[in-house]
Amino acid sequence: ARNHIGNIKPIMIMSVDSLEPKDYTRFPKTLMSAINKFKTYNLDALFIITQAPGQTAFNVVERRLATLSQDLTGLVLPHDYFGTHLNVSGLTVDAEMEKQNFKATGEVLAEVWSMDLIDHHPVVAQYIDPPTSIDDMIILIDTQSTIDMIIDEICDEEEEISLHLRIKQTRSIPYPNLTTDTKPKPIYNIDEYWCATHVFQTQYTIQIIRCTKTECCGPWRSNYIQVFPHRFLPPPVPFDRSSAGVRLAELESSYANINSLSPYYGTLFQRIQFHGIVIYGTNNSLLPFDSYCPSIQTKIHSRVCSICKQYIPSPTRLRNHYKVHQQRYASNCIDYKFNKDEELIDEPDPIDPNEMPLYQINPSHSGVFLFSDMIEWLKS
Repeated sequence: ARNHIGNIKPIMIMSVDSLEPKDYTRFPKTLMSAINKFKTYNLDALFIITQAPGQTAFNVVERRLATLSQDLTGLVLPHDYFGTHLNVSGLTVDAEMEKQNFKATGEVLAEVWSMDLIDHHPVVAQYIDPPTSIDDMIILIDTQSTIDMIIDEICDEEEEISLHLRIKQTRSIPYPNLTTDTKPKPIYNIDEYWCATHVFQTQYTIQIIRCTKTECCGPWRSNYIQVFPHRFLPPPVPFDRSSAGVRLAELESSYANINSLSPYYGTLFQRIQFHGIVIYGTNNSLLPFDSYCPSIQTKIHSRVCSICKQYIPSPTRLRNHYKVHQQRYASNCIDYKFNKDEELIDEPDPIDPNEMPLYQINPSHSGVFLFSDMIEWLKS
């Protein structure tokens, strides 16, 4: 992310492959961390994107790694290369032979993958023998600790958890009869005044853009504002192409169960060019970014501020946003009260798995995850 002189480039795009993609960009911790990075590195634009549920396979990193899986097509890796280490019940009875068989498999995979190219760059794969003694294990731990310390020094100081602790974090497991470690719920002080101008948070993205006031954000480091005159990226909306020209398509065209063919959404620069068509077709100059996202149509109304029409997908942020309006009206000596639609937000705050209590599985269940509703489980 650095240029030739070591400075962070002015525009940063982060694609996150998260355990909970539908809510990752709505977590307050994610937004707070993004704001801190934007200010720390004096960025022109910061984009954090995540995939919609069921679309993780289309992640750009997943597509790059797909070639590694394709290389394994038709490749048979025997588990008993040096002889079987299992008994008739499938349990390991010879640990040393199991290690030898595993090493043989690893060396074959390393040989196959080392012949591959990803984006015209060679793949370097090598099987690493595990430590064979306690001394080797101690050396490995000391080396890892030294590397982690160096990486922590290079990384920015606002990272809350060091690298080796982040790797060891596990996902919380909903499980009956669990013991939990109680910890206070973190509080994130997000400046809604600042966010109203610089932040555009949606269901699957976070956009933070420098404003045009030099006294607030300073001068631009790039010509971003010349390429994107509206600052924030345009919302994805479907279009129809006909002999009469390009026009906005109906919302129903986005539903896969109604329209088997995917509608035409255009490229990023085409959507910028079609901005006038979107305003004319919707009669709305502040179209919510997720207006044509079929999965959250019922939630759009409760996420839009009825005063400034700003789209805010986080219930907590929307409440704080209304407080900003309340303070502004109070400063102008105007009697302002929330109406019922603004007070009743029928959507709970997203739950960050990293902020949930750490669970321990009850040993009486032998570590097997139990679920009672198969239909609900298969909806994932």
